[in-house]
Amino acid sequence: MSYYRYRILALLMLATTINYFDRSLMGIMSPELIEWFGWTKQDYS
Repeated sequence: MSYYRYRILALLMLATTINYFDRSLMGIMSPELIEWFGWTKQDYS
């Protein structure tokens, strides 16, 4: 029995988790990022 498909599933779940975590952090850190880099709201979006 091959565990290849479970490895692929685990990688997909890991990628989805990282993507969700990254997007939630970008929303929380937006005021600091805008101030730090000198962006406007249009630049950030």
